[in-house]
Amino acid sequence: MQNDSELREKISKLSNEDLSKMVNVDFAEYREEALQYAEAEMRLRGISYENQGMRKKNTLRTEGHVARTTGEISNEVIVTDIQMPFISMVIFIVKWALAAIPALIILVLIWMAIVGIFGGIAGLGPAFRR
Repeated sequence: MQNDSELREKISKLSNEDLSKMVNVDFAEYREEALQYAEAEMRLRGISYENQGMRKKNTLRTEGHVARTTGEISNEVIVTDIQMPFISMVIFIVKWALAAIPALIILVLIWMAIVGIFGGIAGLGPAFRR
């Protein structure tokens, strides 16, 4: 097991992105001591860690490690607004419309096959009556 100075040194060498991921996303994989060092390093670097309260609420301690509690963490996302420049939105809509063309062609082919099958079956009736 690493001593405190080795652990602090290792955490201080992590990138901002790795620190943020450690504290905000993968916190269940680390000991509380390591998370505290990571939070301290983030404060020194001026990085915010928005999920601290969430982590404390949704975890429990087991043998010195932090484990996620089941049933309390939700992956639900509610989008309330999208801020997008007008030209980007126009380009996005044009791309979406172009992507719909192959889907429309496939749907038309499926419809033609269904109509052909049922039309052929309906057309066979009079031919067999003769």
